[in-house]
Amino acid sequence: MKTYIIGYDVSGDRARRRTARTLEAHGTRVQRSVFEVHLRHDTQLHELLERLRQELAEEEGVDIRAWRLTEQGRRQSVSLSGEPVSPLPAIIIL
Repeated sequence: MKTYIIGYDVSGDRARRRTARTLEAHGTRVQRSVFEVHLRHDTQLHELLERLRQELAEEEGVDIRAWRLTEQGRRQSVSLSGEPVSPLPAIIIL
């Protein structure tokens, strides 16, 4: 499982809502325009970004960025509020 931090700056209200809705379906909102997204494959990140690109193709003032968060980076991450960086989802095999 790979974790990405995805942040966006979208100027239009409608486009901003669509961006948030799409990212909420794939990750956890940690700030107003920042999400932690857990994906199994690199292709899923490319598919998510391509979906956003298509949804926002007509919009101006759009900047969406994704950063890979390694396990070491996750352990070293801190929050002033005391909230931990999201742990990887538990996987249960029956």
